[in-house]
Amino acid sequence: MDQFFRIFIESAWTASLIPLSSEATLYAMKSFGQDVTLAVIPAILGGTLGMMTNFLLGMLMLRAKRSGIPVIGERTYDKAQRFFNKYLFFLLFLSFLPMFKFLVLAAGFLGTRPRYALILVALGYVLHYGMVLL
Repeated sequence: MDQFFRIFIESAWTASLIPLSSEATLYAMKSFGQDVTLAVIPAILGGTLGMMTNFLLGMLMLRAKRSGIPVIGERTYDKAQRFFNKYLFFLLFLSFLPMFKFLVLAAGFLGTRPRYALILVALGYVLHYGMVLL
């Protein structure tokens, strides 16, 4: 049971903006003959939790912007918001990739609904860790 908790913590940490990886642990478990099917569940939950932390940080930035703290110019913000809304599904669905992790922060900052972000991020992690099982 302890190993599952470690994978959960590692996945949450991995999903943060600091790029680390939980896949190494899962592949190591798999190579030593352990069944990683159950280990994937805390990895998905931890990764999603870590990404939602990034999302909340983005929401805090949005609150700062709305209170008058100059975070970004209005024109740039509107342009980013239009782009992000156009490609929201693909960007958040692929947020498990290291180069896209910051996009969950951007989603919070650009006012994306939390439930959409949660669903898309979780589905992306299900796909990602599902590939580890193969």
